[in-house]
Amino acid sequence: MYFIYSYEDIYPNDERLQYFTEQYQNFIGLSLKRYEILILRDPYNLFASLIKSNMIDPSKEDYKTYINLYKAYAKEFIAAPDFNGGLQRIYLNYNHWFVDPKYRIHIAQNLGFESIGEAYNRVATMKGSSFDGLNLDHKAQEMKVLERWKEFQDNVFWQTIFQDAELVELSNEIFGEVIPIL
Repeated sequence: MYFIYSYEDIYPNDERLQYFTEQYQNFIGLSLKRYEILILRDPYNLFASLIKSNMIDPSKEDYKTYINLYKAYAKEFIAAPDFNGGLQRIYLNYNHWFVDPKYRIHIAQNLGFESIGEAYNRVATMKGSSFDGLNLDHKAQEMKVLERWKEFQDNVFWQTIFQDAELVELSNEIFGEVIPIL
């Protein structure tokens, strides 16, 4: 049996996460194995999705929080410490995972699963995709998740986000060049 606990939009050094790490047995119970997985998507497509879903808005300053949050996780991803109070950490490059069956097999094996690398092809039914909704459920590999940025490449707000040189530098270090230079 597997139990997956997910959190988003919280800094990696947030005291609530530390508390959860220290107290997880009281909340969940004993585990034979426990992993912490950091999944990182490139910022160009991530921010396109955040804008599309109205999670961030140019009229509010909250988008700067998302930039800083992304940079904190990107730095964590690059540092990739492999020990955290007994937790095994797995750092998952979402872009690589989406396109490469061998990478999916590698990640699955690290988690103790058997896999032939086929994509799951389901869309999260809670919200669906900010671009496709649930239209591509059972065909998720057809989603253009690595091309979301194209819809926003002429959007001034989206372009403003990538005036943050550190954000661009971190992205390039992790993902290489995702899009042609703005």
